[in-house]
Amino acid sequence: MRVLVLGIGNVMFADEGIGVHFVNLMAKNYKFTSSKNELTLMDGGTLALALTHIISEFDYLIVVDCISANGASVSDVYFFDFLNVPNFISWDGSAHEIEMLQTLHLMELA
Repeated sequence: MRVLVLGIGNVMFADEGIGVHFVNLMAKNYKFTSSKNELTLMDGGTLALALTHIISEFDYLIVVDCISANGASVSDVYFFDFLNVPNFISWDGSAHEIEMLQTLHLMELA
């Protein structure tokens, strides 16, 4: 199985770059090996739609990003499946957030 951990965000805005900083930190400090599976850590920045050809090469995608969540506090961490997004998540954030949502919908169709 080929797994992509995709960090997205705009590092020019400190509050939005967590996904990129996370994958870069993981790549710098950890080595993952498996004879059966492949894990790729990637800085996706704010590219969203431009990443579709890369995302399509993987069996599984994990996206790390900042989100808007009703009632959330700084440093709260959420894990959820794209098909089961909790109702407290709002998609009214930054432009890259909206474009990444569209990219995930496109990949679902593919």
